[in-house]
Amino acid sequence: MRVVWVLSICMASVVMSPEAVGTDRGRDEAPAQLTAGAHDPAAGYVIALVEETVPQLLATPDAQRSNQLRRLFDEHIDLLGIARFAMGRYWRLTGDEERAEFVRLFRELLVQTSNASLADYRSERLRVTETRPAEDNEVLVRSALSLNDGPHVQIDWRLRRDAERFRIQDVIVEGISVRIALRDLFAIMIQEKGGTMATLLSAMRELVPSPPRDAR
Repeated sequence: MRVVWVLSICMASVVMSPEAVGTDRGRDEAPAQLTAGAHDPAAGYVIALVEETVPQLLATPDAQRSNQLRRLFDEHIDLLGIARFAMGRYWRLTGDEERAEFVRLFRELLVQTSNASLADYRSERLRVTETRPAEDNEVLVRSALSLNDGPHVQIDWRLRRDAERFRIQDVIVEGISVRIALRDLFAIMIQEKGGTMATLLSAMRELVPSPPRDAR
C-alpha cells in the first residue's frame, strides 16, 4: 500500500511538520512563504493547514491522535470523491453498503499509515509558489517541500470549494497523481483477488481488522 502511504504523507505530514510551526526558528519568520498572492484563498487554505493544524496534532496524546487524524481527513479531504475515482468502473458495479465499507477502510488505512509515519518524520518546510484555475472548477496550488536531508519535492494540491471551505481532491507529487496511482493499485488488487469488490474488501479488512463505523 505504498501509494496510500504517499497520500497520507502528502496530506498529513505537511501539516505535521515541527518546522512549519516555527520550531528552531525566529518568532518573526513565517512558517510558510506565500508567493502566489497574499490574499489568494486557495494558497491561504494550504498555509492555514500548516499553521493551524500542526500544533493541534503535535499536542495530541498518542492514544487520541488517530481520532484527531480522522477528523482532519474528514474535514479536509474529499474521501468519497477520491474513493469513487480510485475504484473506477468497479464503483458502478457495487452497492451502497460495499461502497460505504470501502470508504471506511480506505480512511482507516490513511489514519494508520499517517500515525506510523510520525515515528520517522523529519522537519520540512512548505512554500506555496503559485495558484491557478484547473479543470472541473478546481484550483491547483503548487508548492515545494524542502527536505532537510534531500532536494525540494514538488507537490501540487487540487482543491475544490465545498460551501465555505476547500476540500483536497488530489495531490500530485513530482508529476504523479496519487488519485490515479490509487486507481491503478486497486485495479491490480481486484484482479489479483479474484476480480470482485468483495475480495478486495476482504483483503483490506485484513489490513484494518476493526475500522470505526462512523466514517462517511
